[in-house]
Amino acid sequence: MAKIILIRHAQASLGKSNYDELSPLGIQQARILGDYISHAGWQPERIITGSLFRHQQTADCIQQALSHTINVETNPGWNEFDFASLIRCFLNANPELTPKAGDIRSFFSILKKSMLAWSNNELELEAQQLESWNSFSNRITQAILDAGSDSSDKPTLIVSSGGAIAMLLKQILEVNARTMIDLNFQIRNTSFTEILFKPHKQSLVAFNQVNHLSDKQYQDLLTYA
Repeated sequence: MAKIILIRHAQASLGKSNYDELSPLGIQQARILGDYISHAGWQPERIITGSLFRHQQTADCIQQALSHTINVETNPGWNEFDFASLIRCFLNANPELTPKAGDIRSFFSILKKSMLAWSNNELELEAQQLESWNSFSNRITQAILDAGSDSSDKPTLIVSSGGAIAMLLKQILEVNARTMIDLNFQIRNTSFTEILFKPHKQSLVAFNQVNHLSDKQYQDLLTYA
């Protein structure tokens, strides 16, 4: 049985021209997580990331804190779904719901509605060249099977995104799409979720842990985007 620890990337640059880059606060989060992993004695043997820059930046910060060199692998199967195109697709069908520019709260409300419509196959995905909800689910299924193929007794770290982690939890816990979407919005930056892997069964051990940010001095570093 392999231990897999899923890590959501550190805070990215929401509201900036390039979201796919860690903010200064995000870099700080990732470095603190790396120090925590080093001192906790996890001794991971592999790090797997998606191909997104924010994933790789987070992994780099973790790697720098460890006392030994770890093989870092890239698997695009762990990439986030294309939330920007998904929102455009939803708003094309529902232009009256378009939020005001810079309204972050409305942005997340629209994202949630977009995901629900996506899960119910209510959107015309072809124009935005979007993958279907089922394709996204199948991609995550294959990604975890690939990650679990190594039977080492040392943990594998996977740096991914909230949507990908939530989709895996949907499969493990056998919950509906609405619950999966709620889980997605709860996952904090640099949180870690531990699962035990068997080829035909995965078990959830811990979810959305931020032990590395539990000290009072780090309370302002808890973020969700």
